[in-house]
Amino acid sequence: MNNLFKKIMRKGFDIELNDRNSYVSDKDFTMADTKTVKEAVEQYAQSNGHTVEFVSEGKPVVFVLDGKEKYTAAVELGHSRYNSGYYIHCLEVIE
Repeated sequence: MNNLFKKIMRKGFDIELNDRNSYVSDKDFTMADTKTVKEAVEQYAQSNGHTVEFVSEGKPVVFVLDGKEKYTAAVELGHSRYNSGYYIHCLEVIE
């Protein structure tokens, strides 16, 4: 029961990608690869005053934020009323 509660209460956050990697309708659209994901996570950490250390370079990208919490980062497709686009979803890893 305790493990289920921890899994439900995991922390997570989203990182926006640039338009070239977000919107399929963009003429220069390219799907975000692991290099793009790493760059976006590094930029997010730098702009929010966090430190980041990458643990895994494959899919999904695994990183440690501020030397404390481990997260996975995966590219997901989001939908809204007027458009849809890709973004990076980061979710805490419970060990």
